[in-house]
Amino acid sequence: MMSIREILNINFDKNSIAEKAYNVFQKETIRGVKSSINKLSLGDGVNLPNEEKIKEAYEYFMGVKDLGYEMIIQNYNKKNIRGLLGALNYSSDDNKSSIFMQQAEFSIALQILSSDNLWNDRFLSYFQRILLSEWNTIPVKNKSALKKLMSEKIDAIDKESAFLSVRNVIDNSEYFLNKDATDEVAIALIKNKIPLSQILSLLKVNESDITYEFFTDIIHSYLQLLPARFIDEDFIESIALILESHNKHEAYLIVFAELILDAKYRNYIQSTRAKAIRYIGDPISFQKWKNSKLSNSQQLKVEMARNRLNKIINKDLLNYVFEKIFRDNIRKRYWLKFIDSIDEVYIVGSRFNKASLEGDEAKREYIKSRYKLMSSSEGTCAIIMKSKDYVFVEFSVTSNALYIYKSNDFNFNLNTLRNTSELKRTKMEICVSSSIGANYNFRSSGRFIHKPKYGWEENLDAWMKRYYEN
Repeated sequence: MMSIREILNINFDKNSIAEKAYNVFQKETIRGVKSSINKLSLGDGVNLPNEEKIKEAYEYFMGVKDLGYEMIIQNYNKKNIRGLLGALNYSSDDNKSSIFMQQAEFSIALQILSSDNLWNDRFLSYFQRILLSEWNTIPVKNKSALKKLMSEKIDAIDKESAFLSVRNVIDNSEYFLNKDATDEVAIALIKNKIPLSQILSLLKVNESDITYEFFTDIIHSYLQLLPARFIDEDFIESIALILESHNKHEAYLIVFAELILDAKYRNYIQSTRAKAIRYIGDPISFQKWKNSKLSNSQQLKVEMARNRLNKIINKDLLNYVFEKIFRDNIRKRYWLKFIDSIDEVYIVGSRFNKASLEGDEAKREYIKSRYKLMSSSEGTCAIIMKSKDYVFVEFSVTSNALYIYKSNDFNFNLNTLRNTSELKRTKMEICVSSSIGANYNFRSSGRFIHKPKYGWEENLDAWMKRYYEN
């Protein structure tokens, strides 16, 4: 992507403008702007005198500035006007404040430069260079006056559409170049109650003029700044439709990360969850939530969102399966204690049980990616929980033990299982046994028997404290 400097074909320090400005304009727009500049015969504009001459011009202007316009204008001609142009941003140890920084002096200088007898179209290029390079330091009133003059002069040269791009860059510079440009666009949209779908009407550009990266940044800023009172299910749906119309993976990641992490969208997490899975994929998959076009900070935020959404789904899935298939509230309550540490949850079972779980439309999207279908019609289901350095396997039939594997030892292919029995290694030792009272004999992995029927949790807690929580 070309920078604003390349767009306008002028030289300035790109570090002095907004970080996001480099990716605002599409290549087609860049070509259009450069074509317009060529028609204006701007290039680098004016050959300025050397620094010594510019200093003299600065001192000369400061000496005549109080004489009144009619008298001042008589002291300038087309030969020495170049010196005044160069003196606009001149400063030194003795003169620390340039003409650009002084409102009264700048107003006088602008009057001189814009007079009919002294104006040269090539001044536009120099003004653009100064406007862009000094964007964050020029006083607001001086900036506005310069932009107004430039737009008027471009209109005077040619009002045809060929120059719209140049003029719009100038007229709407605050939306492209300010340090918080995308925030300003978002604030303007919110303040004026302009829907996101009408961003282009505010920027006064065509959709093809700006990059989708810039468009995405605006949506992101809008989501951050939008007051909670404007948020409802219809709003979440409208965001999804805007993203879907462009179908950019990196945009989905950036926007849904904001919707997942920002507390004011928490009440709409079910809708957000369904849409995130539909457009990005189940957050259990790391790869689907990565994109090389994201910056490190963006990818870190996306990973935080993926992790949070994954845990929300893990909790929902545990609740759902233990209630609908296992029908065991005791085991459900037990495993929900560790939900924040559980990384992955899978279900293994028959087609019948899968169809039963998919009956809930809201859960269907993630059931598809987390349900591992076995080839037999066995009625028993298994739930697999991967957490820290362990894998825990519970079975829906209560007579089965809990199997605790070390992660490195859990080498089953979940996509080729014939039945749930293949997840059992019956020769594994009992991992928790009690000798006398609270004196336990432990193994770091193995089978755990849910006995006594009421109170087994205490025994498993003892194992968890010794191995899992350390």
